[in-house]
Amino acid sequence: DHAQAVRLFRAAAEQGYADAQCNLGECYEKGDGVQQDEAQAARWFKLAGAQGNTHALWRQAERLLHRPDVGAQEAREAAGLLRRAHELDASFDPLVFLQTYADKRVVVSNCC
Repeated sequence: DHAQAVRLFRAAAEQGYADAQCNLGECYEKGDGVQQDEAQAARWFKLAGAQGNTHALWRQAERLLHRPDVGAQEAREAAGLLRRAHELDASFDPLVFLQTYADKRVVVSNCC
């Protein structure tokens, strides 16, 4: 039951649990158990990323790069998020992530 999952994620997220914050961001992004809300998704991903949740950092970077109007500023921000994720977890390889975004060459030059 997605609505019950959202209630549980929200309770934990409001207590500051980064994994729950990231999961709640995913729910808002997809509209699972809640009305889809990009601003809420971004909010919860940002809170989780600030605590060092590497998945949330990755999702923030991905959301920036999915924007149709992505520019140098967004690319630099995404690169910083990917760099931070790699610093926190050396098994996270930004280059593998960036293969999906080959058209965003500026990110590669800023990231790695």
